Amino acid sequence: MEGFQPVVQKSNIRKNKKKLVVGTGHPQREFPFKGVAKKSVLCVSRLEPGTTSSMVSDYLKKVGVDIISCYDLNSSTVNSQRYNAVRLCVPQCHIKFVMNPDMWPPGVVVRPWKFKARVGGQMNNSVDMVDNQAEQNEVAA
Repeated sequence: MEGFQPVVQKSNIRKNKKKLVVGTGHPQREFPFKGVAKKSVLCVSRLEPGTTSSMVSDYLKKVGVDIISCYDLNSSTVNSQRYNAVRLCVPQCHIKFVMNPDMWPPGVVVRPWKFKARVGGQMNNSVDMVDNQAEQNEVAA
């Protein structure tokens, strides 16, 4: 087998990595501490003009989704006067429910939030800066 190497399957490589455990907690057990759930940041766009972040968050709370934060995006961020958009942050355990197309009115687009790269040590987008400060406050708490 000159010049050839045996193929190493990815499944063999993954077996060498340490396993990850995420706590689920038993309902009858009391814990002296709490964990912090991962969060997912989403952009909900193509909302009818006049739709506010409070309208979106109230709807999601009514259907059982926990909301970490929900911000209106100004028209300069959306680049359109024809529709509104909000930046939504939910616990990662709710992401499958939020990404279900049947949950949203026709035409509404829900996608992962695109974080802008830092330029010269500062964020490109003021909305990202607000989230970055909120994340730092959560870590510090």
